[in-house]
Amino acid sequence: MDIDYDVLFTEPAPLDALLQRFGRVNRHRINDEFRPPCDCVVYSERNDRDKYIYRNEEVIRRTMHVLQEIELKNEGIVFEKDLQHYLDFVYPAWSKNEEEDFDRVYNSLNDFVKNNLVPFIYDPHSEEEFENQFDGIKVVPSILKNDYINLLNSNQFIKAESLKVSVSKRRFSSLIQNEEIQREVAAFQVLNKEQIMEKTFIRLTKSMTMNWDCKLMMNIYR
Repeated sequence: MDIDYDVLFTEPAPLDALLQRFGRVNRHRINDEFRPPCDCVVYSERNDRDKYIYRNEEVIRRTMHVLQEIELKNEGIVFEKDLQHYLDFVYPAWSKNEEEDFDRVYNSLNDFVKNNLVPFIYDPHSEEEFENQFDGIKVVPSILKNDYINLLNSNQFIKAESLKVSVSKRRFSSLIQNEEIQREVAAFQVLNKEQIMEKTFIRLTKSMTMNWDCKLMMNIYR
C-alpha cells in the first residue's frame, strides 16, 4: 500500500508489528529527496479489545521499554542498525507456551502434508480438520465479499483464501456476542465440469479499520 501520512497514532503492539506500521505510511519523497520521518505516537495504555489480539503482556511491556529508551537516547528516531538489538531485547527467548504452540503447529502441518495433502483434491472435512488445529478463525471482511465470491466462481481458490483475515477464538466470541459476523454460503461451478459446489464462509459485517505502518520517529503518549 503506497500511502503517506504526517503523523500516526497507534495502540501498543509488539515491536515488529509497530515497525511495520511505521514503515508503510512514510514512503514518499519530496523532490526525490527523503523527507524527515513522520511522528508516530504510541499510546502507553492498552484497550480491552486490543488484548484479544496481542495476548503476550511481557512482549508488550518490553516493547514499551524499548520505545522509551529510543525516545530518551535518539530523540525518538529508530536507526536501522539498532533494530536487531531492540528485537533481541523484546524477544529474548521463547516462552514455554510459545514453544509448545510452535511444536503443535509444526507437528500438525507435518502430519497433514504427509498423510492428507493430495494435489487438486478438495476435501471439506480435511480442510475443517486442518483449520481447527490453529487458535484462529478466518473470516471474510464485508468489503471483500464480492471479490471472494468472484474468485470462487473463477476457481481461484488460493487467491480467495488469501482475502480472509484470521481472528482469535476469543475475538471471534466477542464478534458473535456483538452480532458482527454472519455465516454465508457461496455456490460456484467447477470449471470444465457441470458440478456445482458450495462453500460456507464467515463474513465480518463490522467495518474494519486498517492499521498502516509509519516510519521512524516515535513519541510515547502519556
